Amino acid sequence: MKFKIFGLDININKYNDKPLLINNNSDRLNDPYNYYLTDIVQTIFNGDTFPGSFGITKDYTFVDYYTLRKRSVQLFKENPYARGILRRILRNEINKGLTLEANPLTMYTKMTEEETVLWSQKAELDFNIWAENPKLCDYYNQKTFGQLQLDVRQTALISGDCLVVLRISPKTKMPYIQLIDGSHVRTPLGYTPRKGNKILHGIEFDNLGRQVAYYISNNYNDNLLEYKRIPAYGEKSGRRLAWLVYGTDKLLDDCRGEPILSNILYMMKDLDRYKDSEMRAAVINAMLPLFIKKGEKGLGSAPYQHGAIKKTDIIINDKEESRKFNITDNLPGMVLDELKYGEEPVSFNTVRPNVNFGIFQETILNTISWSLEIPPEIVRLYFQNNFSASRQANNEFNVYLQARNYQFSKEFLQPIYNEKVISSILNGKLEAKNLLKAIMENDIETIYSWTNASWSSISRPSVDIQKDVSAAATAIEYGIGSRDFWNKRIVGKSFQEVMRILKKEKDVMDKMGLSFKDIEDSSGKPINNIIDIEDKELE
Repeated sequence: MKFKIFGLDININKYNDKPLLINNNSDRLNDPYNYYLTDIVQTIFNGDTFPGSFGITKDYTFVDYYTLRKRSVQLFKENPYARGILRRILRNEINKGLTLEANPLTMYTKMTEEETVLWSQKAELDFNIWAENPKLCDYYNQKTFGQLQLDVRQTALISGDCLVVLRISPKTKMPYIQLIDGSHVRTPLGYTPRKGNKILHGIEFDNLGRQVAYYISNNYNDNLLEYKRIPAYGEKSGRRLAWLVYGTDKLLDDCRGEPILSNILYMMKDLDRYKDSEMRAAVINAMLPLFIKKGEKGLGSAPYQHGAIKKTDIIINDKEESRKFNITDNLPGMVLDELKYGEEPVSFNTVRPNVNFGIFQETILNTISWSLEIPPEIVRLYFQNNFSASRQANNEFNVYLQARNYQFSKEFLQPIYNEKVISSILNGKLEAKNLLKAIMENDIETIYSWTNASWSSISRPSVDIQKDVSAAATAIEYGIGSRDFWNKRIVGKSFQEVMRILKKEKDVMDKMGLSFKDIEDSSGKPINNIIDIEDKELE
């Protein structure tokens, strides 16, 4: 075998242990560095401690996405473990949907802080009205934006990815969302893409490797000859029209997503089979506890013990006549009373279900949880550890949720908010001094500054709310945490929203002659009017 390395011709003979360097330059042959290279060729490191220790090296150039999706859907519908895990993920990641917090950057928007606060409130109100009305945000006029978030995340987890298509409503001139399961995105047969582009797994790529279009089976009937091309960006406007949302992390060269359960499909299927087998064995063992061995030849007249048979009757009354039906049923604990001579009964194993089944199930679920970055306590909803262990499990899950929420907001939420803001400005529902000009000139910095936002998920219940509040108060006192941060973490609302609610409550309590406990004078007496506080300060 001959090949080149660093400009040197190397010949390896299977009958000769030492590679031969072939080069006319004798100086290079005598260079110690060349001998070092030959030594590398002899002992190339490929991950094996000894030859063949790693096993067969696989090249995942072909992935059967179709079968993976079908099996993942089957598990979600039939397997209680798969459904439980996915529901835990969805309830914690999405719940009722992530909420918008507009945060435009004043450096580029040229607004004052007061103007920024007012504009943010108006933008959030405009977006929330659109998001809470299915006729405004859903292409099919069925679900709110929060429900669409749940659908796109669930579809991406089960099918690997979900195609999001933004369309413009002819009535409202606002975007509304169409979701298409990734299983319908396929490569059409006998189709030649435009401008020398190529199609891979239903996605059209240009010569730079960018996704420019998606192909879906027409009317979702999986007709391989009827497909519709959906461009990723508008040809004239350049605005985003369609993109894929992925359920899990994918490698750099992957263009499609794999179901989150793809590498544990067999494990969850076998675990479910094991559970069903143990359950069936326990039922049969309870119904047939023992056999009775006879010492004489021949069979008797009662193959089943009469004590294990239930006989009754029911009467059905019709308009014209009544009818009586006799019913005979075998009760649990049935005993076989007659056996042939010479047959010896063998009792069923009374240790069913297997005493180690619970330990085995827990071990498998722990492995699955670890692979999904979710604490086993969260997956199983089984909390028996002490406070510190439970708190650490909760903290580790929060780390996972923060990363996933950030990725989900960038993949799905933020692009939709960008288009909603732009559409609202073009339709005169929002005002922005220089955003329209920035859109026309494709000024990325200015557009980003106006549409900058953060997305908040649910506030997960605290393990010990009193300790968390005490920690928050200490952090605020020493200036190492903001009120806004701790409000979002503990109650799931921003500081401004909490203050607005408290203001409303105080107004109601003032009218009724009541007061907050925290508005008291030095003697502990309530102060019902802020003017009283000012007077006391003047005194």
